[in-house]
Amino acid sequence: MIENIVAIIAIILFGIMIVFQFLLVLGLPLGHLAYGGKYKELLTNLRIMSILAIGIFMFATIIVLELVEFL
Repeated sequence: MIENIVAIIAIILFGIMIVFQFLLVLGLPLGHLAYGGKYKELLTNLRIMSILAIGIFMFATIIVLELVEFL
């Protein structure tokens, strides 16, 4: 029971991070919230890092879903 609640919280947080990273990749001026806040809009190399972060968060979401046997 508690595992399912923790899994749902983790999945929601991972989902928020995926959306945030996707918005960064699209070029929205949210760079001040990410990567040390140096750039308002991310440079190309940081956008690539955001794409990699999306993949990592998606992978982590799948692992959580499998651990609590949602998948």
